[in-house]
Amino acid sequence: MTSVDDRRSVGASHVQNSQPPPRAQITRAAIDSLPEVRGAHVDYGAIATAMSMSPEQARAARFGQALDETRDAFMGPYRVNGQSVLARPQFRMKEGFELSHGIFRATSQTDFAIDPNKDFAKALTAKGRSLVTILARAGEPAPGAVMLGYPSPRQLVRATQALIDAGKLPSLPPPATTADCIRKMQWDWGIGIDCVDWCMNGLARATGLSVEGMGLSRGTDPFGTTGTTTPRGFVRVAATAARAGDVVTLFDPTDPPGHRVVVRDRSVVGASDPKARELVAKWGATADAFFRGSGPFHVMHVDSSWGAEDGRAFGGYRRDAWVFDEGSKSWMSYSPHTGDVGVHVSQAGPAGEVLEGVYRWSGS
Repeated sequence: MTSVDDRRSVGASHVQNSQPPPRAQITRAAIDSLPEVRGAHVDYGAIATAMSMSPEQARAARFGQALDETRDAFMGPYRVNGQSVLARPQFRMKEGFELSHGIFRATSQTDFAIDPNKDFAKALTAKGRSLVTILARAGEPAPGAVMLGYPSPRQLVRATQALIDAGKLPSLPPPATTADCIRKMQWDWGIGIDCVDWCMNGLARATGLSVEGMGLSRGTDPFGTTGTTTPRGFVRVAATAARAGDVVTLFDPTDPPGHRVVVRDRSVVGASDPKARELVAKWGATADAFFRGSGPFHVMHVDSSWGAEDGRAFGGYRRDAWVFDEGSKSWMSYSPHTGDVGVHVSQAGPAGEVLEGVYRWSGS
């Protein structure tokens, strides 16, 4: 049943689900006559925008909103000195914090708990034991999920706030912000979200299912070490057919297992298209030369949690742009990472790695 608050603001999705009259007959009077709309505030601008969208644009908008909501859920807010602060979630690989890897075991609920057969005190450093104590005082029942990179948004926010309340927030010199200090603290204390689980959380939110409801397990990469496994419930598609909600797997032979991202949108553009010229303005001569190729050019925006190396600002949640020249089978991307800064062109794949697969949840 729709709540009173829901009825106060009716957007395009409510109207479309109500089977409105054909497009030619859609007027304010026709919209206002719908039962779901009577007495509510209607965002006519949103409705007009939705009606002008192609199905793929509407899909990208829906998935984009879900990915933004996933990002926001991982951002806090946090209470710091009486103020409310948002901070992008930091990255954390599944190997986890210091020597903690290997002391957790899966439970029947597919969460992780401390393995009673391991000597927990000896497995952790003093800092590791301090973190477990802080998490326990905050009521965290699954420290493994927090420490090994696959917490839910609620778990990461709770753990981060617990560290702040325990006086662990560092002080960084200007121009660092309070959010920068929070991310530095997350890195120093080994809490964050890895790429696989960020993607799974975003996809679950977009499909309206839980991660477990999609047949996936938190903390486990369903695409395998090399990114070539097609999980149950997914189908593999060509990169040129990628659409919002698809998961792209990358593999780095020198540093497996690689990376996982979720597609936010994909569009096919020409060299003179505004999207192409915007990238040329940002990326310079390499991009200009790339767009002189045969094309067509596929511009893809992807969201993920990215490696932070030593905790730098480019780590954690980030949105990147990739371009694929279908004619030359080449990828162009930009890497902000310390040892690989700049625009790169490769036939192997984007982001300095090998593109292994594009996977689509069959229910989406």
